[in-house]
Amino acid sequence: MWDRAHPPRALPIGDPALRFIMRLDTSSRFSDPDAAYRLVVEAHRGLADEESRKLDAALILILANQIGDLTVLREALALSRAAVAPVKEAATS
Repeated sequence: MWDRAHPPRALPIGDPALRFIMRLDTSSRFSDPDAAYRLVVEAHRGLADEESRKLDAALILILANQIGDLTVLREALALSRAAVAPVKEAATS
């Protein structure tokens, strides 16, 4: 694990939509990634769509606060956004 004073070398993630180098560690840091996934899925069980969206929003804000670093948060948001809504390159004429 790295600390903020000694981050790992930044590597480009290859997505031209991001246009900057990510420092975010996207490898699994859970000893049991499947259990972590199940926890998130189970937290949503029985919730209506709106309740599920509220749970997601609350979880995001709680975890963002836990991160406590705006640079890391920006990188995580950019990576997440690119994964669900890639930026389309403007067509040149």
